[in-house]
Amino acid sequence: MSFFWFFKASGDKIYPYFEKQASCFVSAAGLLSDLVRSKEVSERKNIYRNIKLCETQGDAVITTLYEEMVEIKSTPFDRADVQGLATMLDDFLDMINDSAKRVLIYLPKRIDSQVIELADYIKEDAVVLELLVGQMKFIGKKPMQVLQQCERITQIEHASDDVFGEYMTFLFENEKDAIELVKYKNIVEALEDTTDCAKDIAGLIRKIAFEK
Repeated sequence: MSFFWFFKASGDKIYPYFEKQASCFVSAAGLLSDLVRSKEVSERKNIYRNIKLCETQGDAVITTLYEEMVEIKSTPFDRADVQGLATMLDDFLDMINDSAKRVLIYLPKRIDSQVIELADYIKEDAVVLELLVGQMKFIGKKPMQVLQQCERITQIEHASDDVFGEYMTFLFENEKDAIELVKYKNIVEALEDTTDCAKDIAGLIRKIAFEK
């Protein structure tokens, strides 16, 4: 009760929700990086439970934000962009969860280095997005700081595209087991989709910065 009273009492009611969402996906992304490095199925299951907990917490944050939006008359930027950003941050967390779930369900015979590399890019995306969300309250005064972080997300996405393309080529040239091929392909596609989501979030924040 007192936690959400703080949001209402603060000068700006929206940003704390974004910051809480960011905290959830930073934790989840760090756990995803740990999960793809684990060689034990039981350990992966334990890590995934914690990722799922992060997702559940994130869902609670966005649900409360939408409830609060009914009462909030003035938003720091366009109301549709507030809702869009909250949804995209939630999608990013959902995609981290989905990536981890695929590793858990498919039980691949190995975790290739490219998969670990993509998970690390997602972890970096999450950290940069958390910085971005924290800077948004100053977006009108320090737009260049926000735009620099947006550019870093774009750079990460380009790097992950390269890893994804090279890995897909490697799989189709070298993986002879069709079932394993499908497993690796589905896992790496989920990871790549997650980095694409981070780029889309940065794109929306860039748009908000230009409109300020």
